[in-house]
Amino acid sequence: MNIKRIRINGFGKLEKKEIQFDKRINVIYGNNEAGKSTLLKFMSSCLYGISKNKNGETISDYEKYKPWHNYDYSGKIEYQMDDSHIYEVYRDFNKKNPIIYDENGEDLSNKFTKNKTSGIDFFVEQSGIEKELYLNTAIIQQEKVRLKSNIQNDVINRISNLVSTGDDVISYKETINKIKSEQLELIGSDRTTQKPINRINSKIDYLLKEKQKLERYKNSFVNSETERKKLERRYENEKRKYLLLKIEKENFDKNQKIESELELLNQSKNDIENSLKQLNKKEHESVSTNRGAKIKVYDIISCIVLAIVVVLTWIYSHNILINSIITPICGLVLLTIIIKGINSSRKAKKYIKDIIAQNTSITTEQRILKENYDSIIQKFDEKAEEYDKLLDGQFNQLKSTCKSKEELEYVKQIHSFSLDEINDEFENKASDIYELDVKMRLLNQDMENSNQKIEQLIQLEEELYNLQEEKKDLKKLNNIYELTKECIEEAYQDTKRNLNPIYKENMSNILMRMSNNKYSRVEINDDTILVENENWELIPISLLSTGTIDQIYLALRLSVIKEVSNENLPIFFDETFSYFDDERLENFIKYTIFNYNNTQIFIFTCSKRECEILNKLQIDYNFVNIG
Repeated sequence: MNIKRIRINGFGKLEKKEIQFDKRINVIYGNNEAGKSTLLKFMSSCLYGISKNKNGETISDYEKYKPWHNYDYSGKIEYQMDDSHIYEVYRDFNKKNPIIYDENGEDLSNKFTKNKTSGIDFFVEQSGIEKELYLNTAIIQQEKVRLKSNIQNDVINRISNLVSTGDDVISYKETINKIKSEQLELIGSDRTTQKPINRINSKIDYLLKEKQKLERYKNSFVNSETERKKLERRYENEKRKYLLLKIEKENFDKNQKIESELELLNQSKNDIENSLKQLNKKEHESVSTNRGAKIKVYDIISCIVLAIVVVLTWIYSHNILINSIITPICGLVLLTIIIKGINSSRKAKKYIKDIIAQNTSITTEQRILKENYDSIIQKFDEKAEEYDKLLDGQFNQLKSTCKSKEELEYVKQIHSFSLDEINDEFENKASDIYELDVKMRLLNQDMENSNQKIEQLIQLEEELYNLQEEKKDLKKLNNIYELTKECIEEAYQDTKRNLNPIYKENMSNILMRMSNNKYSRVEINDDTILVENENWELIPISLLSTGTIDQIYLALRLSVIKEVSNENLPIFFDETFSYFDDERLENFIKYTIFNYNNTQIFIFTCSKRECEILNKLQIDYNFVNIG
């Protein structure tokens, strides 16, 4: 690839400037602050765009290189790739995406991939090299090779990085150590105690123990829940029985009036029965009195008969003595009997008359009582039948409210109870319900306490889950670190296998040219770079002079360009040789010119030493004076 031409409308201090470039060597000359670095920045910004991020600086490149005057912040670059295709890129730096044309002026912008951050990455697709890698390899600025008395080791480290990783600022060992250190800091290991993984493991262990303690409350809660359901069922059953009992008791209260009526009827019946019994007794007594009256009549008749017997005995008795004795006695007896008979007859007649009247009254009263008794019996039977129907209705209604076979059996049981038994059962049920209610309250309190513990358990399990997820994330992160180390190790081994021989050959050639064959061989062993001196002794590169080490480092950076892109990319030296003496500068120019004969080279300088050496070596170049 070579850059053919640039056109600048406005970029920093550069305004309305057009420059043609040679395909081989271009010397961009100008005093300090003339705009050489600005020109270099314009070319790289045309290819990769300009960043609006500060990236740790005071201002961004976008702000830094805005035109000083009111010119368009834009420009164009024309370049030819190794396949001979020519492209023109117009870029308005106020916009993210440029416009890419081919040599016929056709817009090719839509044929390249668009990146949300950087826009169209056309040059990455064309060259195969990312912006940072390009800037760190093809563009070599003064501060990158400026030597101080105390940076020899830094240069050696850069060379070591270059041969071990392919990048001078990337150290395999430092990278691995940094990853390990970061891995240890962000994750930890079995040997650490206060790192994230250790804290998480300790917390998880603690939470698992606490979880084990709290889980018994969970089991207790489950058992209590089962017990509570049993109590609730019993409580509801007892309440249902209590309700049935209450209905039965209310029925008893309602039936009390009917029972009272039946009791009154029954009492009336009993009173009539007693009255009838009394009348029957009177009747019997009347019969006995009547019999007494009849006996008194018989006594009179007996007296008459006795008188007749006495008279006949006196008539027919021839014993004067006997007759004299019997006759007065019999007369006296007869007289007494006659008088008594007459009195008894009178009384008997009256008594019989009274008894007949009394018997008539008793008969009448018995008839009335029997009529009343029959009426009461009828009323009693009717009321009893009505009561039986009422009881059956109440029983059926009570049965209809039953919800289970158990309740139905209970209704049958209490329906046969007396009022006293109902009241006793009522008190027992009330007592049972109260006891169940107390048990449920106590159980609910225990369950509430258990529930608080379960809530703690839930929070603990959530925290445990989060910690376990965090631990998984740490393990994933640890796996990423391990995989990264493996990838770096593989890349490192691959670099050693593929790039080290190339670097070894390049370094050997560079040393041989720079030292006039004093050093001709380089060995690379585990990032240790050794050189062979004239006595065939392998010595560390650190024993070479600082200038020689710096030249080796610069040449090695150039050789990296060949390995990172399929294109033969231009090389830019921005005040790179300010600290080279004339001999080293001439040797390095010779090495660069003859080893990169197909590469476009840009030398930005404020002195004319490079031009003098090029003239001395009779090498053609394009001189651009930007003022």
